[in-house]
Amino acid sequence: MNDRPTGNVVQRESWVELRPRYPVPSRRGTRTRYTLYRAIPERFDDHPGREKFPASRNR
Repeated sequence: MNDRPTGNVVQRESWVELRPRYPVPSRRGTRTRYTLYRAIPERFDDHPGREKFPASRNR
């Protein structure tokens, strides 16, 4: 089992889906998910020009 957070990026037709995976005790799952949902967009906002998205022909 991997004990470090990992993530997948899935390209959809008109958006990019992030799928984080992180180890957490079962009793803290909901709280941790809520914290991540708030923290991830804030980190993107800290660096507005750094996001790179996959190039696609689906436009």
